[in-house]
Amino acid sequence: MRFAFLFDVRQTLLSDFRINNAILGKCGGFLWLFVLSVFAWGFWCDVSICNIRFGIHVELGTSSPLGM
Repeated sequence: MRFAFLFDVRQTLLSDFRINNAILGKCGGFLWLFVLSVFAWGFWCDVSICNIRFGIHVELGTSSPLGM
């Protein structure tokens, strides 16, 4: 009886995992697009604020979060 219960739990977890993967597979593209657009918008605002505030030309890549 105990093994049947464990097998049932395992099957339930596997089916939930498959459903979650299907949902993430469909939404994954939208999530990546959202993250990239937020990063690009933040980078553009950072460069624009530097240009307005200091009147200088900021080279591309100087205000990336990684410090490149």
